[in-house]
Amino acid sequence: YLLAFSFYFPAVQLRYSRTGEFASCFQIREIISLISSHVNDYLVAWLVVLVVGMVIGAVASGIGMLIGWIPCLGQVAVWVISAIAGAWTSVVYAHLFGQLGVKIYTETGLEA
Repeated sequence: YLLAFSFYFPAVQLRYSRTGEFASCFQIREIISLISSHVNDYLVAWLVVLVVGMVIGAVASGIGMLIGWIPCLGQVAVWVISAIAGAWTSVVYAHLFGQLGVKIYTETGLEA
């Protein structure tokens, strides 16, 4: 379910960002239309975010295994590294889907 949700949710965010109305988050037909009309670009952005998240998670886990055994400071360092990894993955996610949103809405001629 989480994998399906991770594919669907960016389209919800794109739709909400253009309308500014909470009700637009529940307009399933329009959201699916947004995905299906640009499925190739959308799929590429989604897959890149997934791969980046897995790679960054693996790197953070590897570093955590190396320094996590150090009492107190090691655990704090692992928390900091995990926070940075999560923030960086979120930035990649926001950038890719933001660029996709710009592309979608400038091609269709819809205003912000």
